[in-house]
Amino acid sequence: MTPRSGVGVSMMENTQVQTQLEELPACTAGDPAGPLTIYFHGAPGAPSELAIFEAPARACGLKLMCWDRFALDAALTGPAYFAALAAAVRAVAGAHQVNLIGFSIGAFIAMRTSQMLGLQVGQLHLVSAAA
Repeated sequence: MTPRSGVGVSMMENTQVQTQLEELPACTAGDPAGPLTIYFHGAPGAPSELAIFEAPARACGLKLMCWDRFALDAALTGPAYFAALAAAVRAVAGAHQVNLIGFSIGAFIAMRTSQMLGLQVGQLHLVSAAA
């Protein structure tokens, strides 16, 4: 595919995702109408990392989304934490299939969240997965 005109970091938008627990700050990049791919950043890391993926995501027709996981209630631990992330994914994706990408320690988060999502996950990509 060829890149679309007007592509750039300025095309990123900050959004809010309502979960059952609270609103999570998020960034999106790429094609707003494309299939959804959720990115789980490492630590340190932030949703703003999506800026480097803006042009390639648009060129491939993908919508990328990343939440600020550190904004989740610190009282959420273990399965409740991953259930909250899965609820955030479902709030955005509905019944549609999603792809997950996890970078560094975000790979662990992506794996555990994918367990909560089950067959709703189309692909799981782990990049520089931390042990």
